[in-house]
Amino acid sequence: MHILVKKPANTIRIFCLGSSACASWPHTAAETFSAYLQQALETAYPGKKIEVVNAAAHGFAAYRTRRVLDEVLQMEPDAVIVWEGNNEFLEDRNYDRPNAWVFFLTRHLRTVQWLQSFFASRTKMSGGDLKDAAHFFWAKTRQQSLRLRETRCSLSRFRSTSA
Repeated sequence: MHILVKKPANTIRIFCLGSSACASWPHTAAETFSAYLQQALETAYPGKKIEVVNAAAHGFAAYRTRRVLDEVLQMEPDAVIVWEGNNEFLEDRNYDRPNAWVFFLTRHLRTVQWLQSFFASRTKMSGGDLKDAAHFFWAKTRQQSLRLRETRCSLSRFRSTSA
């Protein structure tokens, strides 16, 4: 897909940014939320040109998505949807370091230390808990994917019979 930097008149332009979930993993490009959004907007706004651009990438952490956002904003989007968070711990982070004063405060204030230990102790899961949670979410993802496929097939049948 070729995208002009200057958005053409009568166009709704939306960019979707993020990591593998946003990029469609584990589904095909036709089954992404951005593809469904494109179809829904084309139905809702038949007189407009709709551009829904999925600029997500597998394995991206938020700091990489932030760099893509800088480029996307130059292309006059009407909206930017960011779906991020599931790759934050897969690689070393390259975030800009805070200034020395902020860094010192976050390392030495007892309130910050207490909050860090409080939340860390509440979020630890055993291997069994992680396995159960992963199984639950994977089953839910499969179930929703099947529903989306059924809906898409129903829409296609409806369009072909009403045309």
